[in-house]
Amino acid sequence: MHVVFNLPDVPIDNKALGMMWLRGFFGDGSARNPEVRSLARAFVRLVHAAARAYIRGVAHTKRYWETHDSFAVGDAEEAVSQFEHCISNTHRAINFFDALRRHKFLENLDVINDLKPTFLRAMRTQISDIRNEVQHLEAAILNGEILEGRSTALHATGLEVPAPDEPGQTIMTIDRLVIGQYEIKAADLALCLTRLLAYCRSIAEAPPVPPADVGTTQNPAS
Repeated sequence: MHVVFNLPDVPIDNKALGMMWLRGFFGDGSARNPEVRSLARAFVRLVHAAARAYIRGVAHTKRYWETHDSFAVGDAEEAVSQFEHCISNTHRAINFFDALRRHKFLENLDVINDLKPTFLRAMRTQISDIRNEVQHLEAAILNGEILEGRSTALHATGLEVPAPDEPGQTIMTIDRLVIGQYEIKAADLALCLTRLLAYCRSIAEAPPVPPADVGTTQNPAS
């Protein structure tokens, strides 16, 4: 069997994450409301965590399939863990993103609403389904409800087809993450993360606003 990969890269720009951490130390000037600042920082952190986990999951998957002198079970197990982290953090990031976009005190962070994230319409359901399946399978394993042959780990796989020029040989294209009855194409997940990272950059690069006056409505706690 020949194995080919369709697992697109996700380009991470750590500048956005670094700028958010600096703003945390020296004060966040793009929004005065503490809820907005907390939502924005959590969103940026989780998107970067999800992207890094995806990249590590891809690397371990490739290492597993490209190791021919031993059985790289460690890479296979680590790929599962990283992809599960990716899905979990993406799910959490989307929840924070939704809450952030709805907030009425965005001020200069309203740049994130300049373009509606229509790409999330389909992705939100896919990611939520896979995240829920991971959690439900944990409960099923603990309760002794797993049937023989049932998939219990989120793993990268794909379709295997006959090789056109090699009788008796096959080609497997690894291009998706699968657990149970649920799957997500790696290209779709990578594109989703790339677009979320772009929103992170918009947040990090949002211009500052003037300091709040005493008793401002921008801070409900004041």
